[in-house]
Amino acid sequence: MASPALAQVIGRHPLHQAPPTPPAISIRSVSWREASSQFYAPGTRLFLQGARPHGVYLLDQGLVKLTRAEPNGRELLAALRPSGWPLGAASIITGRPSPVTAMALTECHLQLIPAEDFLYLIHNDAEFAWYIQQTHSRDIHEQTAQLSQLGCLSARARLEYLLRVFIAAQEPNPARQEIRFQFPITQYEVAEMIAVSREHLCRLLAQMQKEGVIRKYKGWLIVSQDWVGQMDSADVI
Repeated sequence: MASPALAQVIGRHPLHQAPPTPPAISIRSVSWREASSQFYAPGTRLFLQGARPHGVYLLDQGLVKLTRAEPNGRELLAALRPSGWPLGAASIITGRPSPVTAMALTECHLQLIPAEDFLYLIHNDAEFAWYIQQTHSRDIHEQTAQLSQLGCLSARARLEYLLRVFIAAQEPNPARQEIRFQFPITQYEVAEMIAVSREHLCRLLAQMQKEGVIRKYKGWLIVSQDWVGQMDSADVI
């Protein structure tokens, strides 16, 4: 429990809200570690912008995109979420509608924790609460790094970082000398994420192909394990 002085500081903070009353214990909240993941096909919407998620989706495998639509009709790709992320947690904790729509980009395996069970866990399971703290802190860290990348890194470096995200989202196979993958989002969305035009993105991909970093085969992009290994040893988030 926070000290009286600390409680006063927290209470004066405009973002502070009293935590919701934890619900009664349920069988599902006790056995979340043993629960099996469910399969979600590409294109499945997990929850919608402006609505409150029914629960928190723990992404065990796959890639999910978060999009936000503005009143002018434009839709922005806000973020990509690889395995390990608890989707919808912020909305459940704050009690606010989701600011984004979450959709499975690839074949995904997710575990749904109902909202009441999730609130019980973050109140009573220290390991689970620490996991949620870590992922939200990681989110802040990555957003800061991405802002820095836009101002300090070249478009080529930003593209290579994004390729690493796509590669990491698929099932690894160390026995293969090469890794093949497809963009799970449109080229327009890829260009949007690295803040370049679609034409410039095409030039970057052509340059990487000319250098032998990537090659194309029947709609697939193919990179070597050595190149991925060099990226893994770099200082990236």
